[in-house]
Amino acid sequence: MVVDGLYTNSTVLRELPENTTLIGRIRGDAKLYHLPEAQPDKGRHRVYGTQAPTPKALLLCEQTPFETVKAMWGGEEQVLRVKKLAPLRWRPAGEAHQLQLVCIAPTRYRLSKNSTLLYRQPA
Repeated sequence: MVVDGLYTNSTVLRELPENTTLIGRIRGDAKLYHLPEAQPDKGRHRVYGTQAPTPKALLLCEQTPFETVKAMWGGEEQVLRVKKLAPLRWRPAGEAHQLQLVCIAPTRYRLSKNSTLLYRQPA
């Protein structure tokens, strides 16, 4: 299921049927967390681990390399540069969902044949 950023929220994510994959936009400053590395012998069960980089920080991180993928974009097959990070958890989604963050680098385009190259916002 592909949704706009308006529907990437706790209400929709917590009511997803089983075996359903949701693809949605998320804020650039969203706080995401890695899975916990180990559970304590005593005390509460850990759901969230250390804080992961935000989508904006991951896109700007030079240590994480870009991967290239082919996708249909604007009616043509395009090569996109992406960075992936998984598995993650997001507090609004709850502990039942493991997420994968895919950051798409800004794509270039021209308004007309002779215009300069412009870049869209990162996704």
